[in-house]
Amino acid sequence: MAATSVNEKSADTMDALVEYWIVRDPYKPGRHNAVIRDSRTHVWAIIADLEGNDWDVASTARARDFPEEAIGAAIAFHDRYRTLFDADRLLREEEWNS
Repeated sequence: MAATSVNEKSADTMDALVEYWIVRDPYKPGRHNAVIRDSRTHVWAIIADLEGNDWDVASTARARDFPEEAIGAAIAFHDRYRTLFDADRLLREEEWNS
């Protein structure tokens, strides 16, 4: 797994980054549908990109044209609400496989 700078930031700093970068999707309710500020890019999509990119924050940020701190905020938000994201992923897989 590629190293990230997310773990190097204080909890207060990460909270501030999440507060700034992660916003509700105005078209889809629920924290599991949160997006990166000023975009329609969902947190779950960032996480999927990271999973497919060996958790390389810098590369994912470049590919999505976001600052690395936005990607870090997406990771922190996902970690905070992991249960919701996991449940949503399971439900989407169930719908797909039905």
